[in-house]
Amino acid sequence: MRDPQEDTGKGFLAARRGWVAQMEDLERIRKLPRVIKPQRFTVEPNSGIQQITHKRVPFPDEDVPISTFLAWIALIRPPRGDEQERGHGHQNEAVFYILEGEGYELHDGKRYPWQAGDAVIVHAGCVHAHFSADPDRPARALVINPKPLYMHMNLKEQRYRSAVPRV
Repeated sequence: MRDPQEDTGKGFLAARRGWVAQMEDLERIRKLPRVIKPQRFTVEPNSGIQQITHKRVPFPDEDVPISTFLAWIALIRPPRGDEQERGHGHQNEAVFYILEGEGYELHDGKRYPWQAGDAVIVHAGCVHAHFSADPDRPARALVINPKPLYMHMNLKEQRYRSAVPRV
């Protein structure tokens, strides 16, 4: 007969180990800084994107006290060549808070203009592209995106999907 206190990897003792691990993770998170200084932001080569919560997508850095979303400052450039023809889509939503500039979104073939101070919502599954209206200066936006949570749930369709029609 099996000893009821024996740890078989199932049941109460396994659940307790999971709870202990969660509490240890919570303690680790509580010790992390709540303010991230701009000097810590990582700038992606070639894109100018300033990564705030992560150095590589789709996971936040271990020294940031969040695990379910990412945040970065995006440079939104004017359309050039075939960029107008491309769009991308993903299963997660995103919010773009426009910090400076004017421009527009193409969402499923429909054009949505925006300017500094606007919040742009990209809904899940939407084929979209972002463009600055100023040919000489990119716009800037704070982007908040729950990609890590979606990846954890195995909702991983994150790729270029189809052309965005010219509008």
